[in-house]
Amino acid sequence: NVKDDQDPEIEAISDINIDSDPDVCGAIVNFETIIATDNCEIDTIEVTEGLSSGSEFPVGKTTVSITVTDMSGNTTTTSFDVNVTDTEAPEITLNCDISQSTETGVSYASVDFDSATATDNCNVTVEQTAGPVSGSQFEIGTTTITFTATDDAGNTSECSFTITVEDNEGPTITCP
Repeated sequence: NVKDDQDPEIEAISDINIDSDPDVCGAIVNFETIIATDNCEIDTIEVTEGLSSGSEFPVGKTTVSITVTDMSGNTTTTSFDVNVTDTEAPEITLNCDISQSTETGVSYASVDFDSATATDNCNVTVEQTAGPVSGSQFEIGTTTITFTATDDAGNTSECSFTITVEDNEGPTITCP
């Protein structure tokens, strides 16, 4: 009685490094055909960890393990990494420039404005990075307000607008 105790052999698969697809927090990844040999017949070649070829892999590192089994039940497993990098910067939307007159009897104006908004293929946060916050008292002149959008991969977009405060109030005189 002949017994097969020889494990199948799998040709090594290199790690895959790829940028995310446009507007997607991941990428469709197709990896090469698995090449396996055995002294007898191969029964199965299956992904036992990670995602299959043609799947959408998320941003980051995903380990894929492939197990080959021959007709006698002998197995061999190999692994490789799929590294998806988010290189897409957020798109930021901001207010238009604001012009406002000073408040009566003072040299400033209290100005309210909306925060910027942003979209991205992955998670994004927006913060004001320059200028006084909404509702502050702005002195006569022009002040620049800047917002920065940052995604989880550290990609950033920046956008600015100006607030111009003008003194349009005529002087008053008090006669004795």
